[in-house]
Amino acid sequence: MESTVHDVSYTQVPVPNWMFLTCRALVAILPESAHKDVLRELCAQLAVMLEEADDDIESRLPTIMQALSSIGRIAPDIFAEHAGTVADFVLDVRPILSFEFLCRST
Repeated sequence: MESTVHDVSYTQVPVPNWMFLTCRALVAILPESAHKDVLRELCAQLAVMLEEADDDIESRLPTIMQALSSIGRIAPDIFAEHAGTVADFVLDVRPILSFEFLCRST
């Protein structure tokens, strides 16, 4: 049987879809206990990044928030453990982000 390779550019699919698909792939290939552990650890690390926001947070924020959003859709119970941290970040830090960054992100 001959296999066909399709050339798909990463730019053809919006970044949030890649983040979601990556999380879905973890769920599909790992046993439930393992993927929950991986998503739980990833969510915890992302929450720490928000808590310890440094000067470089603006460049990483879209990826961090997209990853958290994907975890929230796939494993809401895991996201719920860190929802307070995410809410605090959005309510406390968003007003100090540059106007230019906010316009670029919408």
